[in-house]
Amino acid sequence: SKKYIELRYKLMPYLYNAFNDAAETGSPVQQPLVYQFQEDEKTYDINDQFMFGDSLMAAPVVEEGVMKRDVYLPEGASWVDFWTGEEFDGGQSISRDADLGTMPLFVKQDSIIPTREVQQYTGELPLENLILDTHLENEASYSFYEDDGATEDYKDGEYNVTNFNVVKKNKKIEFTNEQVVENYKTDLSSYTLKLHDQSKPKKVQAASSKYKEVKSLEEVKATKESYFFDKKQSILYVNVPASEDKKVQIKF
Repeated sequence: SKKYIELRYKLMPYLYNAFNDAAETGSPVQQPLVYQFQEDEKTYDINDQFMFGDSLMAAPVVEEGVMKRDVYLPEGASWVDFWTGEEFDGGQSISRDADLGTMPLFVKQDSIIPTREVQQYTGELPLENLILDTHLENEASYSFYEDDGATEDYKDGEYNVTNFNVVKKNKKIEFTNEQVVENYKTDLSSYTLKLHDQSKPKKVQAASSKYKEVKSLEEVKATKESYFFDKKQSILYVNVPASEDKKVQIKF
């Protein structure tokens, strides 16, 4: 229970945006697979898997005593095991172990999932660093909505919207952020771009500003315009200041 309560708090920015989308457009937070994958007839009758927001797919175990289950990965996307990072093509069924602490959970490739640090309760800590958990094949984008989370001031236009885009071009990845609505005083001071399945970069820079390589995840979170490559997990972390629109180039 503790594991999934903490995951909920990490995913709070993602969930808040999903509920905002639901309020604005009617798009369900929990979507049947056919909602996104209408061209894949195999999704039509699946009722024990669902999309959780636009980028996560959950396949819970719903039978007592069962320790594994078959999971269908819809055609039209590639998929990544949330827990192991293993990648799969869509349009196939796979068998996944599901012990008591591991619900099968998958990320749709070319997704940005905004997350944050764990809290003990909602609103305990200000959102100062937004982690952009990114699985990239070609190009991923996300429009991040933010308000005070407590009042109805958003009805008077007091909210922010920031567009993020990450694109892979040959041996280079480009990250851009653009604030398209800026009517709310945010606590955000930095973004941590978290890129899965990467190699160590030769250079990270924004315009003429060269980013500093640091030696730990803790250090990169505390140091603006820095990056850290976790060789063991093949994850690249880049700290980008949130104070202005940026284009960051990562060269390999």
